[in-house]
Amino acid sequence: ISGVPFNYFPDSISPLAFFTRWEIVSATEARIYFNFPMDVSVLDPGLYRLAPSGQVTAVEWDNASQTAIRVRVRDAAFGALGYPLSVILEGGSAQNGAPMAEKEGNIATFSDFKKDLSGVYVYPNPYLLHTEFDGIRFANLTQTATVHIYDVAGRKVITLSETNGDGGLEWNLMDSWGKRVKPGIFLYRVMEPEGEEVLGSFSILE
Repeated sequence: ISGVPFNYFPDSISPLAFFTRWEIVSATEARIYFNFPMDVSVLDPGLYRLAPSGQVTAVEWDNASQTAIRVRVRDAAFGALGYPLSVILEGGSAQNGAPMAEKEGNIATFSDFKKDLSGVYVYPNPYLLHTEFDGIRFANLTQTATVHIYDVAGRKVITLSETNGDGGLEWNLMDSWGKRVKPGIFLYRVMEPEGEEVLGSFSILE
């Protein structure tokens, strides 16, 4: 997965340490850069929190100057999933003694979108009713895309549009008339502005 690098610029010169930019390395790893060489305190996974969910399992240096780290996560993923994933560092300091910034400069938020629809998928699939996640997501979408959902007889259930560039869409299992769909097999057609389209299916179980 190739992520778009992000940059952070503070409002004024400050003695605080902070993230300057960040980028996706893979579905489970990201690279984060600091404004100062950091000390080993920032290698403690316990200082990191993920939002909305997940856990940082490992942190290691990504360059010899100790101004970049590689973060590995579990129960979460970086990429075109339809929602941002934030890595929050709550503590640590630089080699010059500057403490890590709080509230600003200590949060790296990742989102992405794909160049084509070749990797589109639906999750969870199958979807089990009455689970914690009340709906399904379409992932690995392009910056803008349209998703048409049909029942197994070919009748259109609803049309969804991806416009915010985060690479995914969430469907709350409601049809175009505001009624919750019944369990069954559903078909989908994903289309992007250049004319590419992908067909697939998913199921909803009791």
